[in-house]
Amino acid sequence: MMKKKNKIFTIAIFIFLGFGLLYLGRPYFFGGDLIEKIIHLDQDLVDQIIIDSPKAIKSGESLVSKRINIGDPKTLINISRALQQANRWKPVHPVSVWRCVVTIHTQGEKLKFLVKRTKKNGVIIQVKSKGEWGWNLGTLRVDDLGEILERVAQSQE
Repeated sequence: MMKKKNKIFTIAIFIFLGFGLLYLGRPYFFGGDLIEKIIHLDQDLVDQIIIDSPKAIKSGESLVSKRINIGDPKTLINISRALQQANRWKPVHPVSVWRCVVTIHTQGEKLKFLVKRTKKNGVIIQVKSKGEWGWNLGTLRVDDLGEILERVAQSQE
């Protein structure tokens, strides 16, 4: 009788741990899909891009002081092309010069990520499970995107 209880207890522990690993590891198992969507963004499907200030930020670090809605087709194409040049990156101590949150509205979908110009790592995109926060799903480097975003921010200020 005691062996049967121990066996049931052991099985229950393994089931509990298995579900826990699936829940906690979910972003790592499914996060690559979001990164691939960003890298392989079809410029014809992009309706609008929004540049916004991150919620948690030190003063002076935000690229923009107010939300900027981009609907200009030429700028949308330039941003889409820059994202297609993105490479996976492992930044070393990315100290920010500026940050912004970019939200891309496509037909039927919304992609949201944090963009940072850093002192030593160029312009990086941090893909998080909740847009600008959450599980870190990966980092991309795309320096051309920084120049485009800076130009847009300067023209709107």
